[in-house]
Amino acid sequence: MAMQINTSVSGQTARIVLGGRFDFTSQQQLRANYDLPLRDERVRLLEVDLGGVEFMDSTAMGMLLLLKERAAEAGKQLALTNCQGTPLTVFRMAHFDRIFDMRCEEDIPRCAFYSR
Repeated sequence: MAMQINTSVSGQTARIVLGGRFDFTSQQQLRANYDLPLRDERVRLLEVDLGGVEFMDSTAMGMLLLLKERAAEAGKQLALTNCQGTPLTVFRMAHFDRIFDMRCEEDIPRCAFYSR
């Protein structure tokens, strides 16, 4: 399944909801969806909701690292939300929980790894 992306802005938060396969073919589509919130002066926080992601590869991880860098350059915070299943396992193995503000559901084991 190709990646689906829905972006919305509410107050100071831009929410980017991802679904399907998050891989190298998603690069342009993701960039198109985060460029506007990065330029929006009202937005202080970008939330990337990974709850609907079924598959991700190392390219997807690189895209998230690049987004984190761009968000920091724009003076914005980035949070990964609804991390579960495969993405959560991959993030833990790569120690992304030490790099990103990760907000996962309470019913997912080890959510206490969220640290700043």
